[in-house]
Formats: sequence, C-alpha cells, structure tokens
Amino acid sequence: MNFGMTEPTINYKDQGTDVIATISQDINPVLEEVKRNKEIVQDRDDKLVAQLPVAVLYAWGKEDGVDYFRNWHDASVQLKLFKRLNSPEFKNLRVWEGKLGKEDIKV
Repeated sequence: MNFGMTEPTINYKDQGTDVIATISQDINPVLEEVKRNKEIVQDRDDKLVAQLPVAVLYAWGKEDGVDYFRNWHDASVQLKLFKRLNSPEFKNLRVWEGKLGKEDIKV
C-alpha cells in the first residue's frame, strides 16, 4: 500500500572526494490523497494527521538539522515536526485539522 505516494528519486553526483545526493518526488498524488482522506470522519484517539512525501520529510530534516527517519522516537524531534505541521503553510499535507501538541507525542 503506498497511500497515494510516488516513489522518491535519489540521484548521486560524484564530486571528487564527496558524493552529492539529491532527492525528488512528485507530491501531486499525495495532495490528491490528502483531499480524499479529509472526507473520512476521524476521532481524537485514532487519526491520520498528515501524509508526508519522503522528499518533503527529508528536506525538512535537512533544514531543521534533524533526522526525522532515525530519531522519530525522540519527543523533541516529534515536536519539531508538529510545529511545521501546525503551520498554515503546510495545511495541504494535513488530513486531520486539529492542533498537534505534547499530548500527541508517541515514543
């Protein structure tokens, strides 16, 4: 099951002593899936909060200086992601429209 996700593309470029990796992904299928999922009634205890493309989560991690994939168990890492998801700027990725906070941390 891919939940409307497209596979990310990772490109590597040899820079002599370094290898530069770039990641890209078509997020339009994700945005369409979010729209469909907003129609599903959710309760407070069991909810689909957002659908995040891998490329977006990777980019946010670079910007925030956090590895969201490896450090998800850390409450402070979850709060950083919640802060982004609570921002109106990223409402198109949100399925559940409530505010995320400390009570939503899962470790």
